Amino acid sequence: MTFSPLTMMQTKQNKLFISFFCALFLLSAVEMYAQQDKKDPKQDKKTGKEEGKQEEDEDAFGAEMTNENFIFGDAMEKYLLESMMSQGFKKSLPLFLTVVKLYPTNAAAHFKIAEIYLKKDSIGKASPYAAKALALNPQNKYYYTLLGEIQQKQNQFSNAIETYQSLIKNVPNSESYYYNIATIYLYQERYKEAIEMYDKLEKKIGIDEEITRKKQKVYLALKDPHGALREGQKLIDAFPDMVEYKEAQAELLLNQGKIEEAKKILLTVIETSPDNSFARVLLSDIYQQQGDIQNQLKELEVAFANPDLDLEAKLRVLVGYYMVLDREDKRKTAVKLAALTVKQHPESGKAHFYYGDFLRIDNYPKEARTAYLQSLELDGNNYQAWTSLLDLDAKLQDYDGLVKHSEQGLELFPNHAVFWYMNGVGKYFKRQFDEALQSLEQAKMLASENKELIGEIHKYLGEAYNATREYAKSDAAYEEALSLNPNDPFVLNNYSYYLSLRKEKLDLAKELAAKLIKISPNQPSYLDTYGWILYVAGDYKNAKIHLEKAAQLSNDGTVLEHYGDVLYKLGQVQEAIAQWQKAKVAGGTSNLIDKKIMDRKLYE
Repeated sequence: MTFSPLTMMQTKQNKLFISFFCALFLLSAVEMYAQQDKKDPKQDKKTGKEEGKQEEDEDAFGAEMTNENFIFGDAMEKYLLESMMSQGFKKSLPLFLTVVKLYPTNAAAHFKIAEIYLKKDSIGKASPYAAKALALNPQNKYYYTLLGEIQQKQNQFSNAIETYQSLIKNVPNSESYYYNIATIYLYQERYKEAIEMYDKLEKKIGIDEEITRKKQKVYLALKDPHGALREGQKLIDAFPDMVEYKEAQAELLLNQGKIEEAKKILLTVIETSPDNSFARVLLSDIYQQQGDIQNQLKELEVAFANPDLDLEAKLRVLVGYYMVLDREDKRKTAVKLAALTVKQHPESGKAHFYYGDFLRIDNYPKEARTAYLQSLELDGNNYQAWTSLLDLDAKLQDYDGLVKHSEQGLELFPNHAVFWYMNGVGKYFKRQFDEALQSLEQAKMLASENKELIGEIHKYLGEAYNATREYAKSDAAYEEALSLNPNDPFVLNNYSYYLSLRKEKLDLAKELAAKLIKISPNQPSYLDTYGWILYVAGDYKNAKIHLEKAAQLSNDGTVLEHYGDVLYKLGQVQEAIAQWQKAKVAGGTSNLIDKKIMDRKLYE
């Protein structure tokens, strides 16, 4: 007979599957056989055979394979299968129930029923079976722990404590369950009794770090820092060569305001272990509290230059500097430490990100942008790094970079409005107005919950639609932006100025510009806007007042040309020509400036 490769594979899998369950069956049978060994010999009479007769009629293996064992084994096999397949114990539970019905002294079956009910969250049904299993076999620690768990879930904490105490008493080498009792006491906020349990365990196994740490937490919960410090010192005395215990004690002392005691320990640690960077970081905290900035920075530089200092520890220190970046010395320190971190951990995207943040806050935008780019090369999913990068692209007026980076970001975050918005802004400044409008409209669709961003989107929709001469859409976008932020200077200025250029809605334009100069009365470009709107409306006298003030505050060519225009309208021709000449030198004027100067005449 020949087999296909698939058939051979299935055959191997079936053999492995059968072998697996045979092994599990034998393991489960061990517990069952142990249960049978505890039966009263007189119970064999109920089977219809005397003990002696049974030994004569059955061999050693046959004697074990009673009907009880067979049913229990079948139940265990189905239980294991259902556990693997998450089938809800629909077959095994009835079989276990049959075992306890026919053989009520089978502790293992009671235990499995309780376990199944616990897994099915039927705590009330689980409890009596767990109690019965333990009553039948008080030497099995698993029966105790199951009953204790059930009692805890039923909030029967006193009963659970008694169960664990019985376990410790009746089962050898079970002292570790003092932990369980202590945990219950902690849940009940019976802290002193929890300490007593830890003390009992400590007497059995000696000074132990885990026990000490738990006791310290309890003492701190009791607002007894001295107790916590005593425990830490016990750990140091028991293990004097363990430097980390001294570090932990120093950290605890720092938290309790015992600065000099902590400093003494840390200096001792550094004297014996000069490469101990964590101790130096803690010592730097002390120097900071004492106002010794020079030594603080010295300790941090030594610590950060050590590649053995954990990256996460360095990042935690850096994060702490976000709270004090309003101070120049702290900003400089943060930049320096971040640079050291990047040098030691060039593969860390977070390190480059923090470096970029500190550089940006310290007003090094180009260097910060480079750091953000390096961060994103290592971790492209860092949303904050992307948005910070785009923000710097815009501030640096690198609109090619803004478009490029926003498009790269959109590959990762296609449903985030900010990327579409920045892409639209970049294309607007590149004068790709139709493409800008597509991106901005997409941003508007996605930004429904972010009112601040929606206002910014409408602002640039107004700009882009004005550039494409779709004035109705432009005006609607500006109106929407003002409804969200009525005092936005950008919108008040541009919207009113564009209306004046079109000579439309001049009353609205005057109203918006008047509001603008009320907000910023000495801003020359805003004064120019208001003055120019008054000029277009024919109010030359008031226009001169504002345009003259703007010209005094600014050397901008447009402002000076506008001032010249209103002077001409008021009959001050020579003064007008002088302002036009200044405007030409300044640059940024209309294409009529030369003709105005040459002909000594106003052209509009």
